[in-house]
Amino acid sequence: MARKLLNKLIMNLSKEEFSQLLNCLFLRIPIIVFGENSDTINMFVDFLTTLIPHREPIVYWTDFVTREEHLQLLSAEERDYDVKRVVILIYTQYAKRALSEFSEFKGCIIGVKSTSMALEDVIKIILGKNDSCGVFYVSNLFKFRIYGNISMYFGKMLSEHVIEKTGVAMERIRKVLIKKLGKKQLNENILKILLDFDVEEEAIREEILKEEILKFVHACRRALYLLSRIRLLEQFRITGRISGKTLLETIGYFQTPPEDIILFIKAEWGEDFENILQKGRLSHIEDWLSSLW
Repeated sequence: MARKLLNKLIMNLSKEEFSQLLNCLFLRIPIIVFGENSDTINMFVDFLTTLIPHREPIVYWTDFVTREEHLQLLSAEERDYDVKRVVILIYTQYAKRALSEFSEFKGCIIGVKSTSMALEDVIKIILGKNDSCGVFYVSNLFKFRIYGNISMYFGKMLSEHVIEKTGVAMERIRKVLIKKLGKKQLNENILKILLDFDVEEEAIREEILKEEILKFVHACRRALYLLSRIRLLEQFRITGRISGKTLLETIGYFQTPPEDIILFIKAEWGEDFENILQKGRLSHIEDWLSSLW
């Protein structure tokens, strides 16, 4: 089911909308899944967690109930980098309760039925406690819209990379089969069946997406360890700064700008290393010095 929904998502959302959806998930910005049918809405609330396999899904009113328990979940993350970060799922039947109880909606995916609550009211409540939110419309036409300012390149890169790598993988498979056939003539219907990889393509796309997501997350974790140690240098009166290029070379990840790494670390682990990232002319000098080694 998840593969079918992923394929449906990629086919129906624009590239910009899909990348914005991914960015919201990665930066733990609350997402409202809005539609007319509760079963469909809740299905997509569950599905969105498959796009963030590095997080732990926690269901409101099943895994926890009170505001105190919600705050405990969030505070547990502050004590340990290695604790799996949570994504909080709120199904349509509990949306009103959560909206009135929660003091913040970081990492929440909230299902809202159009006949139960006005979307404008839900957005107003969430933006009163969070800087941004996203709305994923799941009625007849899929649509995604951002409320607030989100500047991250990773979602765009990821969506384009997955589509490109999936296409390359499928093309290679088809080429090998055609080469094996050689000059042999097959019935047109048989040939069509032989070269039909729609189901397999969905599986490959899903695998590549998860693989690329985890590559990014693991790279960001390496950056977290590095930047944490650089910050410690300040205790020894050593100014700790690092250029973006050096950061990316050290963690061995070049698919996204260093600013995206900093943004993700802040969202995932609550650490702000923006002042450690060297910018401007000094950054270029450091890059040049590093290249001499």
